[in-house]
Amino acid sequence: MLSPIAGQLYALREANERQAALDAATAAATEVRERRLAALDERARPILTRIAEREEFTDDEVAVARLIEAQLRDGIRAPGLDHPRVRDAAWQARRRGVTVLLLDDGGLAADGEDTEAARRRLADAVARVLDETADRRVTVRIEPPGRAVLASVSVVGTSRVERVDFDASDLAVHEVADANAQ
Repeated sequence: MLSPIAGQLYALREANERQAALDAATAAATEVRERRLAALDERARPILTRIAEREEFTDDEVAVARLIEAQLRDGIRAPGLDHPRVRDAAWQARRRGVTVLLLDDGGLAADGEDTEAARRRLADAVARVLDETADRRVTVRIEPPGRAVLASVSVVGTSRVERVDFDASDLAVHEVADANAQ
């Protein structure tokens, strides 16, 4: 008599755990959506309102609108790099004329303290590269899950091509290639 009841209890516990995980994932997705909508509302609504009202823009306002557009695209293309330090560094780099492309293929999609710590360390490293770059193009890519390399940063300048790969375990430099651009 106890054996079937124990089996039912285990099945109920597993169902409860699955539902809790589903609820947590739904809450996280809702939080991300609400954060993105708030950012869109804060950054883009004033510009979109002015466009709808057919107002004129100065050259400086057009430049700021383009920076805002790029920042919004970053949040969509690279949610793993959507960190205040990276946003600020990318904004400043773009203001200096650097082309910045941020991509996220999901290598930091898991939740947990280790992932959050890796995300912060990567954000700091990416921000440092962006702060130090005055060249033409910087591409940052978070690699797909399961790879030894967590992220790669390439800098293509007028006189150099450099790629830095960050190791998934401790975010140390995995590989650095430096060559003269032709």
